[in-house]
Amino acid sequence: MHSLKGNKVLISPIDEILIDKLRELDVDIIRCNPIEHLIEYEKNHADMQLLTIDDTAFISRDSIYLQPYLKDKYNVVVVNYLYKEYPGNVLLNALYISGKLICKEDSTAPQIIKYALDNDIKIVNTKQGYSRCSALPLNSGAIITSDPSIYKSATSIGLKTLLISSGSIYLDEKNYGFIGGASGVIGDTVLFFGDIKTHPDYKVIIDFIKCEGMEYHSLCDGILRDIGGFVAI
Repeated sequence: MHSLKGNKVLISPIDEILIDKLRELDVDIIRCNPIEHLIEYEKNHADMQLLTIDDTAFISRDSIYLQPYLKDKYNVVVVNYLYKEYPGNVLLNALYISGKLICKEDSTAPQIIKYALDNDIKIVNTKQGYSRCSALPLNSGAIITSDPSIYKSATSIGLKTLLISSGSIYLDEKNYGFIGGASGVIGDTVLFFGDIKTHPDYKVIIDFIKCEGMEYHSLCDGILRDIGGFVAI
């Protein structure tokens, strides 16, 4: 595994092993501050706190602490506070890929929708409010997801999409997590939070990644764990 020196990510602080593994790859870490009024397992999720689209970064009023990390690289747009109840918690959980915004439009922050319309970004509506968490976007413009609605929306606009089985990703005692929340992409490398070979579809996932000209790396042993992914800054 080659060095990823010079890259910086926003990530949940709850798993020190993952953070140490990323640091071993020379990745700079910004730890999420918890949003205390969210559900316990969502409080520190990076994909709930930050969305970047080209040179613009969207954060909620709960995450003003991120502004100093973003202001030199992005135009920062602050949206409303997040709410514990769905869909008020997923204002920023949209998927931007290949000039397209895949999201549950009526659950996405109005500032994001306006930005997309103003910048000729195609909005692709889906039933899944956790659009970013539910999908792993690859640099080639391809997507891996277990969500049928995202699969349908993505394939309808010509995006190459791999549909995998749901489950086999730890979130908490009651729920299972999603592939997007259990991984992240830096450069041409997909980093998995756990061992990808514990997933029942690991062979097709690995083949799909390789066919898209990318490599993969499991950061640690054990079942994949959804900690809200990371957001490269």
